Amino acid sequence: MANSRGVLLYGPPAAGKDTITEQLLTIGPYTHFQRLKVGSGRTSGYRMGTSEQLTALRERGQVIYENQRYDATYVIDREELDTIVRKHERVPVLHVGQVDAVHAVCSSYPLTWTIVMVFCPRGEAEKRLIGRNDARIVERLAVWDDTLAEADPTLFDLVLNTAAFEPAHAAGLIDWCQRHRR
Repeated sequence: MANSRGVLLYGPPAAGKDTITEQLLTIGPYTHFQRLKVGSGRTSGYRMGTSEQLTALRERGQVIYENQRYDATYVIDREELDTIVRKHERVPVLHVGQVDAVHAVCSSYPLTWTIVMVFCPRGEAEKRLIGRNDARIVERLAVWDDTLAEADPTLFDLVLNTAAFEPAHAAGLIDWCQRHRR
């Protein structure tokens, strides 16, 4: 495999995962892994799919991790990771909000993963959610609480408070960490 690395961005809603990923795409061979989403709600940043597609992935043993939230199912699948890593020889950047997802990806997909926790103060997350006219602010803040409560600091190679770093600086730190991982 030409590329043997990946980046996992772990963090709560409105922590800055999308913004940091946009910056990573400008500085290296990174590609945002878009999870398959089956359900309603936001479509940006996802590969929208059907229940039939999800069933087929499950039957072929291609689902690495899936979770349900906000009336939808979100899936990390081997086929899309293979396309990014093997076909396009890019470094996948995955967004997750569950420690179980980190463990599932790291144990099921053999890359050298740089695991980064991104967060911001809760009040800043609320301002960001209001700023993007999010219809589920209360629900997302509850998920914000759960995500930070679940975090195990020993799991991460890097921890970034996105309220303290400009997105380009945060991306630069992640890129440096990713390139120097052994």
